[in-house]
Amino acid sequence: MRKTTSEKIETVQTEIEQLTNRKKQLLQKQKSEERKSRTHRLCKRGGYLESKLPGFSSMTDELFFTFVDTELLPWYLSKR
Repeated sequence: MRKTTSEKIETVQTEIEQLTNRKKQLLQKQKSEERKSRTHRLCKRGGYLESKLPGFSSMTDELFFTFVDTELLPWYLSKR
C-alpha cells in the first residue's frame, strides 16, 4: 500500500526528531569525553608537581595561587 503525502511528512518528521535526539546524545558524549580528558590532564600534571616539589601537597590553596602568580607565571611569560 502506498503512503499518502501526510504519512510521508509524518515519517520524515519522526526521522528528524530521532536525528535531533541522536545529535544531542552525541554532543553530550563529546562534552563528557572532553571533561574526562581535562580532569585526567589536570590530575596528571598536579601529581607530577607534587612529586617534584617537596611540600607542594601540603600547601593551602592561597599559598599555591600565590606561588603560581609570583613564581611560575612570571617565568612562563618570560619564556614566550
